Amino acid sequence: MLATALAHEIKNPVALALAYTGLIRQIGNTPEIEEYCNLIQQSLLDVGDLVHELLYAAQLGTEPTDVNITMLLTEMLNEYRVAMPGISFAINSDPVHICHANERYIRLIFSNLLKNAVEAADMVDIAEIGWVLVSVTRFEDALQVSICNNGVLGEHKKPHSSGMGLGICEWLIKQLGGELNVQNNTPDVYTAEIILPV
Repeated sequence: MLATALAHEIKNPVALALAYTGLIRQIGNTPEIEEYCNLIQQSLLDVGDLVHELLYAAQLGTEPTDVNITMLLTEMLNEYRVAMPGISFAINSDPVHICHANERYIRLIFSNLLKNAVEAADMVDIAEIGWVLVSVTRFEDALQVSICNNGVLGEHKKPHSSGMGLGICEWLIKQLGGELNVQNNTPDVYTAEIILPV
């Protein structure tokens, strides 16, 4: 598969660049060099994470099952509540919303989108409280999942953000016959809206 081949080709130069970053630190370790090396290293690690996700997505099976979207999202939010106690998490949904789809795809999609939302909410002004609100709505033949948060998303999220995570999510959602829309409701409130066929 092309995705697998490309992912393996990317891993080698990333590993080499990380090694050279370590050598730069040894040559001269001033605060400025340290700062730039940290940015380079984090960017390369982000690329490594994306390659890992790409490989994972390429190896996923395609057998659909009945997935309780509400239960899955509730479990993920509960994990974040423990890990990020300074952020407010809430879900607005009926107890059961079933989607007939590849569960691994669904998990990877929500994992990426929630990670983006939490990272953004964690960077709000110290005077504010970061928050993430998830809602699930059933229509006649589809589910709409909205992940809303305050903070800053996309290329402005952090200096080394690659912005490729949404591309992977969009590709996976399209494989499921759905669609993804990201809206900037106000200057610091964003909503990722996922439509999934049931």
